[in-house]
Amino acid sequence: MSSKQISKWVWGIALCAVVHAVHAYDPYKLAKAAGMYLSAADIQARFKNSKCGYAMKRVPPTIYERRDEILKVLNANDAREFNHYFNSSEFLRLLQSNQDFINQFMRNAVTDGLDRKTSCGMLAGAIGISVKAANDAWNEADKTP
Repeated sequence: MSSKQISKWVWGIALCAVVHAVHAYDPYKLAKAAGMYLSAADIQARFKNSKCGYAMKRVPPTIYERRDEILKVLNANDAREFNHYFNSSEFLRLLQSNQDFINQFMRNAVTDGLDRKTSCGMLAGAIGISVKAANDAWNEADKTP
């Protein structure tokens, strides 16, 4: 083998190692992204069920559909911990904060003199941005080897 061929071979192995390392199972990254992903599904559902629901054309995924997606990529121990948290009162309180956010946003909009259509559009935009960020975080974390 020539030195040029050996060099290509070494670079190829190094590249494979880097790609594998980048996509290694990272429970902390998965947990953070899973929380964002679930919260995004919840706030979409709450928005759809609010007086602004008309502004969302499609039916959002449920937190149960998202939970099932998440469980597919977690190892057994992490899946157990995730399910425990998912069924906890702490998690329910966290989800309630999504409703609190929507309610407070709409109260502030009224106080600021905005009409409902404008307020709903602004809220839809804010939720859309957070949903995109959550989906991007989940898609990045879910790059399993």
